[in-house]
Amino acid sequence: MESLLAKIKRKKNEPYRRITSGKAAFEEVDITTINCLLYAPEYKLDDDEWFKIENFDQTVFCLDILKNKFINSEYNDIDTKDFVNISYLISVQNNCFYFQNITPSSFIRLKILVFGEVSKIVDDNKQIFIKKIPDAIYDPSSKTLFFKNLSFITGIFKDIGKLYKEATQKEVDAFLDSSFIKKGEDYDTKKVSSLNRKLVTVAMDALHKLTPQEQDTLFVYVNRYSDKDINYCVDSKSFEIKCENDLKTLLYGIHQRFYTTPIGDEQRVANSVKVINK
Repeated sequence: MESLLAKIKRKKNEPYRRITSGKAAFEEVDITTINCLLYAPEYKLDDDEWFKIENFDQTVFCLDILKNKFINSEYNDIDTKDFVNISYLISVQNNCFYFQNITPSSFIRLKILVFGEVSKIVDDNKQIFIKKIPDAIYDPSSKTLFFKNLSFITGIFKDIGKLYKEATQKEVDAFLDSSFIKKGEDYDTKKVSSLNRKLVTVAMDALHKLTPQEQDTLFVYVNRYSDKDINYCVDSKSFEIKCENDLKTLLYGIHQRFYTTPIGDEQRVANSVKVINK
């Protein structure tokens, strides 16, 4: 049976309350046919793509309600006063759990004209906007969580935001102290952007997997595409990083996002990349 539940803020006992039964809240998403890939923080999804986390039930982010068999009758109906304290919605439908995070922008205040025996104008009528596509879907049969934007579900799954780990200040400093980097005197590493901190994490992992010879090949490649943006010292094999844009260019290069078109011989940079030959 379809059922719509609400997670109520600050309620340790019976945190989930039933809103409706017998009707699906969201349009059906056929998870057997959607185009999905394992979560990668540096990848930007196309409109028809989803991220997935497999074996989600084994992660620390998984909710207890997802680990047990769902029984609709075990949940009490929501009190009217609790609507303003809804944290997120769970629609149990198609043998899956559909989620929507609720933020202040999810509430709509409308002035409406109600027709009846006595027509009247109702003001300050608070309603919750339900999205066409949910923020996340959990499939119990495959133990897989599907989602499009990690930031949308951080309010649902505690600490899941750690999946897009940003480099700490210590890690950023260590990276910029690498032998292949010459840091500009006026470059304040404490002002490294959130995006670059994420890219630093990815770059560190990528470099760790390379041999010294492969790293040399990589740096030749980076210099070939970034020579107009970053100064490169051949003798010390180091890139001069003087600003945020220099760092971003270097990090894009380490992630091998630069390429040349076979027709037109144009040099381009990919906004995100997906491996297709595995």
